[in-house]
Amino acid sequence: MLNCQFGKVPLDQRLSIDEQMCEPNEPLHKTIHAINPTSGGFKLYLICSLQGYAHRFEVYSGGGSKNNILPGEPDLGESGNTVVRLARMVPRNVNHIIYFDNFYTSVPLVIYLAKEGIFSLGTVRVNRLRNCKLPDKTL
Repeated sequence: MLNCQFGKVPLDQRLSIDEQMCEPNEPLHKTIHAINPTSGGFKLYLICSLQGYAHRFEVYSGGGSKNNILPGEPDLGESGNTVVRLARMVPRNVNHIIYFDNFYTSVPLVIYLAKEGIFSLGTVRVNRLRNCKLPDKTL
């Protein structure tokens, strides 16, 4: 219901995908601690405007993201699949750009988004760049 209402607000051209911890109310908090006693809340994945408005979110529910892959979408691992799912609402080929951090960034994800007509920009982890040696020092 919330995603339906959030999705009615027009998208900005520049968007950001990230995660956020959310502290639940007391009854839900006890249920979550029964499942995971080290949890201090639950994790949300969000696509937001750069001003911080959440256009869509999903609650982290552990692995199993392969169940939510639609026909024509690649399996890019848990973090990449999260971006693909959240980006479903972004119009194609109208110069939208999605920013994300190194948790999400991979070359296959950036290529997939580009083919879909969505620009993207993210920081990179060295272990996500196969066969590409980065310099050890910056100048």
